[in-house]
Amino acid sequence: MDDLQEQLEIGKQAETFNRYVNENPYFLGLLERVKLEYARRILDLMPEQKDDFASFRSKMDAIGDVMEAVRGDIFLGAEAMKKIDGVSDEAKGIL
Repeated sequence: MDDLQEQLEIGKQAETFNRYVNENPYFLGLLERVKLEYARRILDLMPEQKDDFASFRSKMDAIGDVMEAVRGDIFLGAEAMKKIDGVSDEAKGIL
């Protein structure tokens, strides 16, 4: 499988996953609950616990990265489909 076909397949899988998540809100709710737990832990820290803060904050940020990666895969899949179909994003002028 070439790179474009592989990216197109990943994009299709990402779209299917995204549709499932939107139709069944458990997963997004779970991610939100985990983020809130990290936020609670951050709020419970003492000022000198900077390393713990950095750790919890990076974990909290990583949770949002999951759905951002899904959106990125969907975009890249759409771009791969355009290339496979020979569609160009270049502006076509009058001349």
